[in-house]
Amino acid sequence: MSWIMKRPGKMIIWLDNLNSSKTRGQGRKVPRDLAVDSPTLEEIERASSELGLKVESKERASRPGSWWERSGYVVIDRGGRPRSEILKGIARAIRGMRAAPPRQRGPP
Repeated sequence: MSWIMKRPGKMIIWLDNLNSSKTRGQGRKVPRDLAVDSPTLEEIERASSELGLKVESKERASRPGSWWERSGYVVIDRGGRPRSEILKGIARAIRGMRAAPPRQRGPP
């Protein structure tokens, strides 16, 4: 429970906050056209890191509004930026990662 308690300068991002299949009432915090289909903790962590944000993740945690789903969440150091700006930036970064062709590895 101490993970979820308010911490100055930090914000919690649940997977539902960016999920396009969720309604605003179910926890989506970004516009549907910006939201992504079934985001993962790894994608949110990677996108946050690309934006220069410090990240801590907690797997298998349940959002209070959907206690039966154990999706997990990410705690981010906001750095004084507004919550909506951070969420939109992460959603755009995930969309960019998904649209980019996979990197080819060099010869073994």
